Amino acid sequence: MRQLFLFCLALFSVGSPLKAIVIYGGGAMANTVAPTGGANGDPGWGNIGSVNGATGVYLGNYGGSFWALTASHVSGGDLALLGNTYTYVPGSSTVILNGDNSQTDLTLFRISSDPSIASPSITNLNLAATVPSPVSIVRMIGNGTQETGSALFWDVTVDPSGPGSADTWTLTGSPTGSSYAGYSLGSGGKRWGDAFLTFNSLSYTLNGRTQTGIVTEFDKTTGSSQAASGDSGGALFYKNGSTWELLGILSAVATFSNSANTPDNQPGGTAVDGNLTLSVSIPAYRGAILTAIPEPADVAAWCAAGVGLAAIWRRRGFSRSGSPADPDSGAARTYQ
Repeated sequence: MRQLFLFCLALFSVGSPLKAIVIYGGGAMANTVAPTGGANGDPGWGNIGSVNGATGVYLGNYGGSFWALTASHVSGGDLALLGNTYTYVPGSSTVILNGDNSQTDLTLFRISSDPSIASPSITNLNLAATVPSPVSIVRMIGNGTQETGSALFWDVTVDPSGPGSADTWTLTGSPTGSSYAGYSLGSGGKRWGDAFLTFNSLSYTLNGRTQTGIVTEFDKTTGSSQAASGDSGGALFYKNGSTWELLGILSAVATFSNSANTPDNQPGGTAVDGNLTLSVSIPAYRGAILTAIPEPADVAAWCAAGVGLAAIWRRRGFSRSGSPADPDSGAARTYQ
């Protein structure tokens, strides 16, 4: 049985160029400027920047301090927004905790000055208090790897030499009835993309940290989006009525791993339909975030809401549950 394996999204090679969200059928220049007009518009393009070779989200001015969020495996640092760099306040990083005081892949940190002075379009973000239902459309923004070239198609033979043997991925050059589609990953720039929400509450473990996550799936339909290396700490937004809300922080992707410890054999450096993007849920940790920072008046009345457990979901007969592994350690981890 092929399983999805979990990888954090941070860039690991110092000096690697920042790149962008993967979009099926997008093309190199698609979604590289802030979305405008129409029913959707801009959820907070200017608030998304780069930190430590990955991505960070500026939350806003809370009680005279300037707060940002990123993934814990990225950590706080100087934050670049719209061409300006804002200095990290030493010692300001706060890892958000679960109810049992265990750490999550979500870290708050402060920067030393107000980005809205240089860029008035940067304003306080709204923190989501509830999670939308599955199949809702969400929007991600990040600095991760972008697709390069035309779509690729593979026929996959599962366990060709018997149970546990390596799957065979064969490039076909064109789609077939059972083929998987995707892209090789290459260079680009800051980018946004849309996806359908698949799980609105799912516990996953990465780098020894367990958290409640929100999950989207990459599909072979035009416009479907997937996070990739460099997107860690990026933003997942949802438009609740007429208001854009920060719904999650991009944390990890689940792929059909090419790890030597598994029979799965997705080619390295690719994004393939059926891969998942996992984001740390803001509604699940909104109370902890607002405990760590002063509440501005316009959010003081918001109340956190619980999130329901999503059912185990299967597609094409392959389980979405499995034993994800951190690509750096090779250690199997619980994904349930």
